[in-house]
Amino acid sequence: MHKAAQQTQSKKPRRPHRARRRLESTTTKVREFWLYGRHTVTAALKNPVRVLRRLIATSEEAARLKNENLIANNDIIEVVPRMRLDEIIGVTSVHQGIALQTSALPQPSLDQLLVKVAHKRPHLFIVLDQVTDPQNVGAVIRSSAAFGVQAVIAQARRAPDESGSMAKAASGAMEIVPYVKVTNLARTLEQFKSNKIWTVGLDNKATSEFSCSNLADSIALVVGSEGHGLRRLVAANCDELAKLPIVAAIDSLNVSTAAAVALYEVSRQRSSSNE
Repeated sequence: MHKAAQQTQSKKPRRPHRARRRLESTTTKVREFWLYGRHTVTAALKNPVRVLRRLIATSEEAARLKNENLIANNDIIEVVPRMRLDEIIGVTSVHQGIALQTSALPQPSLDQLLVKVAHKRPHLFIVLDQVTDPQNVGAVIRSSAAFGVQAVIAQARRAPDESGSMAKAASGAMEIVPYVKVTNLARTLEQFKSNKIWTVGLDNKATSEFSCSNLADSIALVVGSEGHGLRRLVAANCDELAKLPIVAAIDSLNVSTAAAVALYEVSRQRSSSNE
């Protein structure tokens, strides 16, 4: 018995596959949620930082993941009928036959972020003021990924946490663009200024148009919620307020639409300055 025990102890433990390690549960209690939809889950699987708790899919989606080498072992995925996915995710959610249970991505602090991107000028950030709808935030993050935004920043107590609906609207962009929570937006704008980042707030009551702003240098674009717009103190701490030119019959644009239009103008100006 003693000799057998020694032999057992002398054997080196098998190193688990990376995907298996990512699937292991943790002792620390964290908020978990489901990512769903083909683009969202595929992007998450490609992100080495993303933690996998549980992966479920229809047989068709499981085969696709294996063919695209997104999973190494069949045992990390649960193949279930579509009806089971409807029960877990919700029949009204467009899950496309695949879902991943996970937790929020680790995000840098603003200080860490500014250090990380210090050499990547001109900077481009989006600051969200009182944008509470997760789908709007997700749509902003998607546009941000398309136009090279370095981070989307929001006030912690006035912004939604990362969730399945946010990630679905972002369509994979949550894995690309940091979503950073801060305590105080006014102090955040001051911190941008001290780092030579011009802060431009979108305000439909502003006198100058956004296209007249100098957007070729480092900027932080500050966007408020539809209807309420920017809060007084946040607007007062912007270097400049500007408006998007829209017809008088429309009071304002949806925040994600406004952000996309503004980001296109930033991209246009920067492309022109490089010619």
